[in-house]
Amino acid sequence: MNDTHIVLYGTSDELIQIRLMGLVNEALTRGAEVAYLDGKTATKADVSDVIDVGLFGSEDKLAVITRVGSLPDSEKVLEQTEVPCIIISGRTIPKMLMKVRRRESFEEPKSYQKEDWCVGLLRDMVQQHGKSISEPIARSVVRRVGLDLGVLRWESLKFK
Repeated sequence: MNDTHIVLYGTSDELIQIRLMGLVNEALTRGAEVAYLDGKTATKADVSDVIDVGLFGSEDKLAVITRVGSLPDSEKVLEQTEVPCIIISGRTIPKMLMKVRRRESFEEPKSYQKEDWCVGLLRDMVQQHGKSISEPIARSVVRRVGLDLGVLRWESLKFK
């Protein structure tokens, strides 16, 4: 199976979406063409349009696939394509995706641990922008804006 395929899975849909947005934005800045494919509604022609690179097609392409289990001939398609695929799997990885080497798990903590987890996550997001904040400041931000990861991501951008 292609080494550029990535499976995103876990209990935190918000973290999966944040990671997906980051990967898609990286591809778009490279000038790549990004195509989305829903396995439940896709036909074989749709799969062919997304996965195949034609003579005049874009050399740099990225496919984002959801509900891969419903995709027609999904295992064969993923093994044969050279197009990097990001596969959104949900809470678990289906058996057919066990061959994919790059897997990223995004687990949400228990409710009583979520505030501490969000504090650490906020500090990590700020650190990705080359800055750092202390634990008490991060905790006060989390208590002020809440535990929503999208809002925390937005707050981390303010420290940029």
